[in-house]
Amino acid sequence: MKTVKWIALPMMAIALTSIFTACGGEDEVTPNTQTTGGGTSGETVKEKESASSLTSEEQKERLTKIGQAFFEAIPESDFRELADLGTYINKTYCNRSSKTEDIEDWADACFKSLAKEVLPEQITDQYSYSYYDTWNERYSYYESVNMVNYTRRTYELSNFRAHLSWNGSKWVVAESNTNDFQATCMDKNGKVVTITLTSSNQTKKVYVGEFKRGSDYDYNYYYDVQGNYHSVSTYTKEKDKAYLEVPDWINVTLTRGGETLVMVEVKTDLSSMSSPNFDLSKDAFSATVTAELAGYKIETARVAVQTNKSNGVTAYVNILKNGNKLLSVEVQGDANINESDLVWKEDVDEDDFEDAFEDAEGKVSLAKIDILGQMQVTATCSDIRNIVNNLDAAGKSANKYDESKIKYYAQEINKTANIKFYYDGNNTLQGSLEMECVAHTGSSTKYNVEPVVVFGDGSRYNLINETYFSETNFRSLINLFKNLKGRYEDMIEEYD
Repeated sequence: MKTVKWIALPMMAIALTSIFTACGGEDEVTPNTQTTGGGTSGETVKEKESASSLTSEEQKERLTKIGQAFFEAIPESDFRELADLGTYINKTYCNRSSKTEDIEDWADACFKSLAKEVLPEQITDQYSYSYYDTWNERYSYYESVNMVNYTRRTYELSNFRAHLSWNGSKWVVAESNTNDFQATCMDKNGKVVTITLTSSNQTKKVYVGEFKRGSDYDYNYYYDVQGNYHSVSTYTKEKDKAYLEVPDWINVTLTRGGETLVMVEVKTDLSSMSSPNFDLSKDAFSATVTAELAGYKIETARVAVQTNKSNGVTAYVNILKNGNKLLSVEVQGDANINESDLVWKEDVDEDDFEDAFEDAEGKVSLAKIDILGQMQVTATCSDIRNIVNNLDAAGKSANKYDESKIKYYAQEINKTANIKFYYDGNNTLQGSLEMECVAHTGSSTKYNVEPVVVFGDGSRYNLINETYFSETNFRSLINLFKNLKGRYEDMIEEYD
């Protein structure tokens, strides 16, 4: 896919893609109602006439400038110090020649200390067959057995607390009776580098799922007293039915010479759960995340999910650099699941969960994205199921040759979805997104539902083809993106 398909509409590539996902598909949506670009969330106002909006040529220039400003605000040089430190540590202390036998023994002991219960062995598949071997004048019997050994195991961070350090020639366990986990070494200039993981002792036990830990294959053959041949092969998997003691907060820091370079803190709330088994129809989950590194701060004020509740799905995310906001995202909506007994537990029927998600209903009451304070994208989606169903119908081969059907599906999506964008926090509508029926002529004519940007001056441009969003029209922005991407890739390759 050409670069322009990712960044042709500079930050729309970030903003609109996020909103499409919230509305349940890749090629959604359109606006019929009016939502403000600035002001408080959800505020509705009378928009200015399209004459006050930019023309399509002016839009190209403005979108390019916003995209350039965003890319220039996140140069790879911001992360050079961290990248150099990570590369040095990886190549000096984490290569294959590093002596780690002491901490491997410690880790093995920690793993063995986890609470566990060995469950009865289960045969998951077994078959056998036999035939008479006329050449050797005997019967040959073949048997194959697939087995699983399950261990119910509870993982807890408190079992992995110790202070590890590099003593000049190998990693050692400097102290084992600690309240946190630390690993300490030196950078290339002799400064002490320490990574620390601290977690709360207040935890909630949650069933996570099954994990494969290993496997074994055994093959035997023998001849019985009648001289008949027997072959037996057994394939055994080792699996955990894993539980996790989720702490209500976790903090990870990376320091060098006493200066904090990276800090990540995660707080979770699973208090609604009455058992380790998450009930999708009623239990709630929420989390807040704060991360700071290289002058950047990521604030996830709150991410919460509770089905069958008004605005039970919420997310608020801000990304700042040196105190200046680069990107903010706010989402509110509903997720309604009709099933009443969807509990994630041992031996759960995963197909039931998948079907429940596929049949889920809901809405996006508000989605708002702000980029550098220069561009705002707002969206609502009154019926996610309607969008999913119509996109599915439009994608079926039997419908692609019927123009009237494809037009109908596009119109139905446009009735329930509303996406618009603005500049500089004001209420002048600069553009919106609609779905429309597009003909593709070859040996026969097929029709697709495709997204179209409608600018404030009334001009319409397809997001899929390159009549407007082309590499030619956005050449400077694309070159900037490619160069930035390449510099990040080079920095990552140095680590490897």
